[in-house]
Amino acid sequence: MAEQMKSLLEVDGKKKDWATPWSFIDYLEGLPLGPTFSLDVAAAPETAKAMKYFTVSDDGLKQSWANHTV
Repeated sequence: MAEQMKSLLEVDGKKKDWATPWSFIDYLEGLPLGPTFSLDVAAAPETAKAMKYFTVSDDGLKQSWANHTV
């Protein structure tokens, strides 16, 4: 399992995950009728942009996003 997780996060030993910058989230949320995000479907605890988030091991594409703004 650990080896599978590593292959999802690294290519040639380099990380392939990244976090959306807070400045971009702030910009979107500042637009008229802009979203207030309630779910981050692909995050790590230290990079989550919403109170509820899914990590790689949660596989956010397999989870329900119902009743959330993503």
